[in-house]
Amino acid sequence: MSFVYLGGDDASLPTYFEVLAADRLVPSLKAAVVYVLSVLSQRHPWLHRVLRYEDEVLAAVLLAVDAHSLSASDATFAEALYGLRRRPIAGGQASAANSSSGGGAGGGVGAAGEGGADSGGPQMSGRQRWLGLLLEVAVSYADAKLRRLHELHVRRGALGLALNAAAARRASSASDVAGGPFTWARVQLAAARRLAEAYPWLHAAAQAATFVYHAGYLLAGASPAHRPELHALGLRLARVSAADMK
Repeated sequence: MSFVYLGGDDASLPTYFEVLAADRLVPSLKAAVVYVLSVLSQRHPWLHRVLRYEDEVLAAVLLAVDAHSLSASDATFAEALYGLRRRPIAGGQASAANSSSGGGAGGGVGAAGEGGADSGGPQMSGRQRWLGLLLEVAVSYADAKLRRLHELHVRRGALGLALNAAAARRASSASDVAGGPFTWARVQLAAARRLAEAYPWLHAAAQAATFVYHAGYLLAGASPAHRPELHALGLRLARVSAADMK
């Protein structure tokens, strides 16, 4: 199923608005699902347990959905809805992808080269599918957890993270074991504080890299990929052609 006109060939690049809409689809769906669950939880209290682990639940669902979509159509769920698919970038990466896709990518995501992606163009390798799937899920999950940690740090300031330290000190004084849980709790607290402080810089760096790639994609295709993750994997987006649908 696709929401756009399927046309062109393997060489036709999708427009900037197509790739941007595909990138924005999953975050918008996540926000809508969380809002619906939060409303329903007022009448069904057991949903509070789901919302407590919403990042983990949504990451697991996205992992399953994107794994199936990549194995069937060489595209994530959002990309497939907009009539897009992933292709190796022309050159050395494309030939490497062809040779490795014919190799030992057994089942699941790795074996997709024979199913939904059997048109004449170069295909993704099994390694590119697995790494692309892990990046799609892991990057969004890590960003969500770091954002929550940073919001906690900003909202409560030093006091918010110090509360965890006070609880750890109470637990350590109860056990009174030298180098035991108190040391580990201090390490956790220090790591959480450093990550919360570093998140704005990490987020700004990631957004700056994405902006550079978007600008390069807009400027007459100066960049073959619109995201640094895709470029690192040697992939780009192309429109689904009539041959791909057969």
